[in-house]
Order: sequence, then structure tokens, then C-alpha cells
Amino acid sequence: MFSGKKPIINTRIACYVGIFLLLIVVCMVILYYRNAPSVEFGPDTYGYLGAVQQLQTTGNPVNYFRLPGYPLFLLGVYILTHQGDLMAASMLQGFLFLCSVVEIALLAFLITRRTWIAFFIGIFMGTNIFLLYSAKIIMTEGLALWLLITVMLSAIAFLKTPRIRYFWIGAVSLLLLLFTRPEWVFFPAILFPILILFTWKKLPVRAVLLPVISSLVVIYLLVGGYIYANARINHIASLSYVTNMNLIGKVLQYRMQDESPYNSYLSHTYDSYLKQGIDSPFQITSRVQGLGDNYAQTSADWAKGIILHHPVEFLVKSVPYLFTTLYSYAPSSIPHIQGKYAGIFNLLLQIHIHLALMNILFPLCALIWLVLCCSRKTRHVFGVQAMGLLSLTIIYAMLITTLGSYADGEYARIHVVFDPLLSLVILGSLGLGIYQLQSFLRNRAPRLGFHIKSV
Repeated sequence: MFSGKKPIINTRIACYVGIFLLLIVVCMVILYYRNAPSVEFGPDTYGYLGAVQQLQTTGNPVNYFRLPGYPLFLLGVYILTHQGDLMAASMLQGFLFLCSVVEIALLAFLITRRTWIAFFIGIFMGTNIFLLYSAKIIMTEGLALWLLITVMLSAIAFLKTPRIRYFWIGAVSLLLLLFTRPEWVFFPAILFPILILFTWKKLPVRAVLLPVISSLVVIYLLVGGYIYANARINHIASLSYVTNMNLIGKVLQYRMQDESPYNSYLSHTYDSYLKQGIDSPFQITSRVQGLGDNYAQTSADWAKGIILHHPVEFLVKSVPYLFTTLYSYAPSSIPHIQGKYAGIFNLLLQIHIHLALMNILFPLCALIWLVLCCSRKTRHVFGVQAMGLLSLTIIYAMLITTLGSYADGEYARIHVVFDPLLSLVILGSLGLGIYQLQSFLRNRAPRLGFHIKSV
């Protein structure tokens, strides 16, 4: 990959391997849905169903609680099938999971040009029961997972072959993603400049700047318009009032509630509930009269003040979560699967939970690729750029979810959206490392007096 020699690819074998991978994952998805044929709800399902009801009765997509991406997805399913057909929505999410596996394998093949690496990464994702379980539930994970992988496949295809249509596919997918999951709202401002940086020698600057600037303007005009509409209609100047809950939740998670001299009443109130073992801001604000008024804005301002006045402490307490959430699963987040094939699926689930320990290698892998991106000798190599872009994407996701999420039992579910990219960087790095080591040993073999066959 770094020697400049292009690997010889047998297209027919690659196609056969791709078909074999597809058959395995199709069988896995069908078997899982046959084992769990009912519709499964999650903690956020009713909030999204409420947003769908609002959309149907008023035609207004602006909701104080949930973004419109997933409710519009459900509404589209209702239009194609019948009202309230959540099973069809769940099955469509299973199909999107299948598409995600195919796309992650294509992405791995595009970057590494190694059929065996792409197949192994596809199998690794396709047999991950936690991902499949999360994608089946009537929540945003299945849709957001597919959208993010589509964004990255389009962006890296644009790096490989700078055609504007790839950029537009990625831009539209990213717009849909950030109106499905708000944590990605800042990502366009990071992704698009990187694409300019990596392609400025391949395309005229104007050819890239115009689409990038126009898409950024459109995306953030829509985001700003949504926030403005939310402020006018629901009296909350935010994408969602969950932002307020996250601020309160982070202060409670880090036990920083007593560090504000400006509102002793709030400090005492939240502290009393923490002593009772209740740390959910949703529960506390609903139990104390007046605390949840105006979407708990007073408490959110109080929490924001604590964080801004103690930024070092906040960041220091965030660092351990930045790493532990890469591989740890809280007991409450692990599903117990029942049904005829429960033994198989629970075994696969436990295997992947243990294999998640491998994610601790990501910081080292990301560091290597980012250093290579900064080196004059390797920064123009496509594979280095692609892996560097994936690494930066995952770092963004890790930072935004660690600094914004507060419930230990939710981290694993939130990581579902970018976990396949994380696996691609780690397994792709290991695979390419094995290939480079093999090439090195093969080149040294004549001097050492033995021969190494090519894999």
C-alpha cells in the first residue's frame, strides 16, 4: 500500500467473495427476525411515535423533543404500507443493516484493495448481534448507522475518484443524518474542509469550493431555520430540549452539583436525589414542582455555569469515559435474547462483547494514520487519507458522545452508529500491517535463505 505497487485483484474472486458475504448476512438477518418476530421498543420509541403523531395531525415537523428525520422515515413506511405498521419499519431497518454491512465491506475493499480484509470486516459487522439488535428496535440506530456509513463511503469514493456526484450523495446523506441524530450537527464543518484539503491537487479549487460552500450554507441555514422555528413554536432555541437534559445529566454524572455558589436551591435539590440513588434528570425534573418548567431551562443554565466555571475538572473527569466507553458494556445495555435460536445469538453476542476489548487499540491506530497524514512522503497516498479521515470521524464521534451523554447504560447504544467504522480502522490497520510485514519478510527472504509464499 505504501510501496506504490497496486495489488493484483481477481475481479471474479472478489465478486464471489462478495456474494458469499451477502448470503451469510442475509441468512443472519432472516434468522434473527424469525427468532424475534415481534416489534421491539426502546427507551426513545414513544417520543418518536409522538413526533409522528404530531406530524400527521398538524403537518408540523418541528418538535421540541425529537428531530424530524426518524419520524419522517416512519411516516414514509406508513404511507407505503398502512398506518402504524411498525413491523414494516423494523424490517426495513433490518434491510438497512444489510445495506450497511455491504457498504462497510465495499469501503474496506476500496481502502485496502484486499478482498480478504473486506470479507473479514464484513463478517465481523454482519455477525455482530448487538448491532443487529439495535438496528431492529424502533429507534434511530438502524437508520443513522446506514446514513453515516453512506456518508463515509461517498466521501472516500470522492477522495479516490474526485467526481462531484459522490460529494453530493455524501452531503445529502449527511443532512439526513444530522436531522436524525443531533450529535452530528457540527460534522459538516469538519468533513468538508478535509475533503478540500485532500483533493486540492486533484481538482480545480473552484470545482470543489462551490459545492462545499453551497452545501454548508444550505445545511446550516436549514439547521438555523429549524432552531428558529423551535424557538417560535415551542419556545426553546435548540434542536431539542434533550440538550438541556444532557447538560444537567453531565453535572450529575460527575457529581459536580455542589460546585455552583449561584443557586444553592438547585444544588441542594439535585444532591438530595443523588443521595437516594436517582440520577436521571428526566426523573428529577418531573418529580419536583417547577423544576421542569420551560424545558428545565433554569437547571440547564445552572449546569452550564458549573461546567464553564470548572472546565478543567469537567474535562479531566471526561477522559476516562473517552476510553472506557470504547469497549465496555454496562449490564443494563446487554440484551437477553429469547426464542428458538437464542443460544446461537446469545453466544455471538457474548463473543462480540469480549471482542470489543480490541477497540482499545483505536487510539494507537488513529495516531499512526494521523502521523502518516502529516508526513510529506505519505500524506498524498489515498489509503492514508482515507484511514485518516475515518480516524478523525471516529474521534469526533467519541468526543461529542462522551461530552454530551451521561447514562452509563446508554453509551453502548450511542456507539452503535460509528462502531463499524471503528472496527474498520482497527481491523484494516491490522490487516494492512500483516500484509506489510509479509512483504518485508518476503523481500528479505532471499538474503536469509528461505522463501515465503504470498497470501
